[in-house]
Amino acid sequence: MRDATQPVRSIAAEFALLFLRELEPKVADDPELLVSTEAVLSFAAIRHADLAHWEYWRAILEQHEKLRLWSTCSASRRASKTRIGSRRPLD
Repeated sequence: MRDATQPVRSIAAEFALLFLRELEPKVADDPELLVSTEAVLSFAAIRHADLAHWEYWRAILEQHEKLRLWSTCSASRRASKTRIGSRRPLD
């Protein structure tokens, strides 16, 4: 049971945080893991669900000079969800 001070997150955000906890010790040896498909999707999930964790991981992305690349990957995923001939994203 959660205590009242802990934020309620989606299952996607919980899985993302679990993945990122497992990823963190590996990043020092292989920073490219920060821009793997799983990592990009995990960052997107926590960016919307948990600002505190996002700020922590954003700093790690900046430290390894991957923030700009992550932003590009994230933007291309958003663009691929846009309907052809429409500027409105798919839901």
